[in-house]
Amino acid sequence: YTLLLDLERLSLDRDAVQRELHARNIGTGIHYRALHLHDYHRRRFGYTRGRLPNAEWISDRTISLPLSPKLTDDDVEDVIAIVASVLGGASR
Repeated sequence: YTLLLDLERLSLDRDAVQRELHARNIGTGIHYRALHLHDYHRRRFGYTRGRLPNAEWISDRTISLPLSPKLTDDDVEDVIAIVASVLGGASR
């Protein structure tokens, strides 16, 4: 499950939010990264940050939360509560 973080309303960037969630035992992933920022495309085609600002804007704000049929309802409630706590504590 992906979240699009409203960084303008947070005191943390995406990576800091990810670190906070990991510190509270919530595994996350970065499953969307702007394609032109991947090493291959940067090396092969010389793409740099700033070339596709809309893709970068989304890339910098997207984080994936655990999603699995193995999660119990209690697990889901824990994830929700911890995400709410981290984001609430980081509100500007």
